[in-house]
Amino acid sequence: MKSARIHCETVLRAPFDKVVAALMSPKAMQTVAWPIVTIRPTDPPAFPEKWEEQAYETRVALFGIVPLGRQWISVSFEPGEDGEAFRGHDAGWSDFVKRWDHRIGVRRINAGSTWYADTVTIEAGWKTRFTALFVKMLFRHRQRRLRKLAKRGFSGLV
Repeated sequence: MKSARIHCETVLRAPFDKVVAALMSPKAMQTVAWPIVTIRPTDPPAFPEKWEEQAYETRVALFGIVPLGRQWISVSFEPGEDGEAFRGHDAGWSDFVKRWDHRIGVRRINAGSTWYADTVTIEAGWKTRFTALFVKMLFRHRQRRLRKLAKRGFSGLV
């Protein structure tokens, strides 16, 4: 299998602006990935309070114990023209995954609900199939954690 595409979507019970503000926080990425993966910045040595459009070198570990190597998170954003949508993009790669093309879509549903989607295309050579299964499980976990954070108003993140 040369590449795989994984798509997961959910509805967050939170206003669009709060969801986007949370997604702009590296702390949110670390929070929703935990405890399955831990992500620690190495270059620069600390994440900013708010994502900036640049590449970040990180170290990733499974359950905070098993090293998965270096991963580069290459961040960019595409705000929607109408103010009702937002798109984030991570054109990253790692020691393990040659291509990590992760797109986050966010769209206002109404005053208190926001649609959220993760879509990622990965290429990891012969490991692609196994990596895709892991990523699908990880994204479902992330979205479960996002729903819980949204119910609490993203307390501590925004």
